[in-house]
Amino acid sequence: MTSDRVYIVLQRVKNRYEITRLEMNEKGYVTYTYSYEYQFTRSLIKGKWVMGESSGEEPSKEFEVCSSFTHPSFNDSVQLEVDFNMSLSITVKKVVRQIDECVEMKVINYVSVNGEKYVYTGSPKSIKDVMQFLKGQEVNQRVTKSYEIGGRQTVILSPEVFAKVLHYFVIHFLNGDTPHFKIGDKVLGEITIYDDPLYQFSPAFSTFDDEGVKTKKKELIGDGYVTSYLGTLTTRFGETGNARGDLPKPDYFTLSVKSGDWKLSELMEESKKDAFLVKGVKADEIVGNSVRITPKSVIKLNQGGVYVREVAIPLQELLTIDAITKDVMSVYVDDEHGAYLPFVRMKARLILY
Repeated sequence: MTSDRVYIVLQRVKNRYEITRLEMNEKGYVTYTYSYEYQFTRSLIKGKWVMGESSGEEPSKEFEVCSSFTHPSFNDSVQLEVDFNMSLSITVKKVVRQIDECVEMKVINYVSVNGEKYVYTGSPKSIKDVMQFLKGQEVNQRVTKSYEIGGRQTVILSPEVFAKVLHYFVIHFLNGDTPHFKIGDKVLGEITIYDDPLYQFSPAFSTFDDEGVKTKKKELIGDGYVTSYLGTLTTRFGETGNARGDLPKPDYFTLSVKSGDWKLSELMEESKKDAFLVKGVKADEIVGNSVRITPKSVIKLNQGGVYVREVAIPLQELLTIDAITKDVMSVYVDDEHGAYLPFVRMKARLILY
């Protein structure tokens, strides 16, 4: 329902962070804590957010007003148990977000083990389990130096890689300010993509967005067809609930994909004659309409690792997705975004050294 208050004409925003961090110096590991906060006032003027007070205007879109929320983990004690034989860093951040009378309190944990990073919302008590998970993600793959490949190939993308591809696709093409597709356009294979701000393990877990609008799980792509955009109170298109930033702009929180029927082991067995498994992300960027991934490892199924400089994934190749696993993983995209995704099989281009 549309708000009948001046709630959205003028907003008072306050954010507070209490941080506990474990770092290593010349004397070993040291833990320290600090906190900071900032607050500001903003107004909605002619369809744009500006800093400062003004008479403002009422938004034309309908929206659901936020309500306060405290994550169950917020009052858990911070006890950091570490293995001193590994390279790691741990940061526990207690976050208090406030937009007018709506307050959200949560804990975000940043864990890095030997270069593998994971960020999640939840209890610091789970850090030890996360450390064990990250140690299991370390790649130690035999590389077949003499095996030469390149060009367009069949690949199985791990959830970490697939998350980066969808990150660029959603932000660039489903933005409610400048969408590249119309509602109902067929843009992908038989795949359904959601933005789920309420997935509680994601670093982007939020019960309301940065305009104070209540968040909810939103379908963006349904069976390959565009069904919605990343919308805010100020975008030309799209339902509200995806505003992010001090001067809010449309953005997603946590991407998820409807899982498929394949077990990963079955998919790898069925694909072993001609497919490559792409795991992990060292670096990523978008060049034109192509996402470029520097992978941690590329494995020729049934043969071993191969040297690959980049995996180029033109976004139109998302139409070639022909297999989705029922095996899914919660993955870290960046400090502002999360994902909960399966492995997928599709076409991509392997670029050699």
